[in-house]
Amino acid sequence: VSDDRPATDFIRRRTKAAPTFWEDDSDVLSFLQSPARNDPLKEMNHGNRLADPDVVDEAEPVPNAAYVATDYTNSSWLLFIDIDAKDVALERATEAVTNTATKTEAEIRDAAGIIDAEPAGYDYAFRDIDRALELGFQVHDIMVEQLNMADPVVQYSGQGCHVFGPTADSAHRYDTESREYIVDILTAKYEIPIDEKCTTDRSRFTRLPFSLHGDVGQVVTPIDSPSFDYRTEAQAPVIDTDLAAEQ
Repeated sequence: VSDDRPATDFIRRRTKAAPTFWEDDSDVLSFLQSPARNDPLKEMNHGNRLADPDVVDEAEPVPNAAYVATDYTNSSWLLFIDIDAKDVALERATEAVTNTATKTEAEIRDAAGIIDAEPAGYDYAFRDIDRALELGFQVHDIMVEQLNMADPVVQYSGQGCHVFGPTADSAHRYDTESREYIVDILTAKYEIPIDEKCTTDRSRFTRLPFSLHGDVGQVVTPIDSPSFDYRTEAQAPVIDTDLAAEQ
C-alpha cells in the first residue's frame, strides 16, 4: 500500500438525507467499486453525502472490502454476533501463559506461540478460526432454542465467524442495552469470546457476504457446518488470462 493512497474510511455511517434507490445491480456494483464518484447522494451538500467530505475530492479512494450496515437503516431487530479468531486465540493464550497481568495482549499471544503458528504473523492460528466457527454454530443453536429466532445465518468472516439472527417479531427492537445483556449471557454463561464492540453497536458495519476480505484474500462465505474448509472453499477465484497481453 503506497503512502499516498487515500483513506478507506470514506463511507459515512449515517446520512440525514432520504436514501436513493439504485435502478439495478450495476449501479450498486459501480458504487462499491468507486464510492466517491458514484455516490447516489452526490448532488446533496457535503453533510448529507455517503462519501466522507474529507476525502471525496481526493484521488479515487479504493476500498479493500465491501461492508453492509447491520441495522439495515430501520431494522434493528437483526442481532449480529461477532466471534473474532484473535479473541479466541487470546483466551487460549491467557490460559496457557503465566504472569499475564504484566504482559500486553501481543506479548501473551507471542508467549503462547500463536504469532509463529500458521498462518504466521497473525494474531491467531488456524485452530482459532476452527474454534470460532464451532462457537458460531453454538450461538446459532442458542438463537434458535432460547431466543426463538428463525433461520440464523452463520458466516465465515475471513478471520472468524459472524452470526446473524433475525427475531420472529419484526416489531421487536434490539437496543444497545439488550444487545449488551445478550453479550453478557454468551460470555458469562457460555464462555464464548464475543467482540463486544461489534456486537452491541447498532450502527456497526459488517463484511458483505461473498465479498473479499482484503487482509487475508478469502471470500466471506455463509456456511452450514463448522467443518467448512475455508482454506480451499473460501479462496477467491483467480483469472489466469494475461490481461496485459490482451491490451
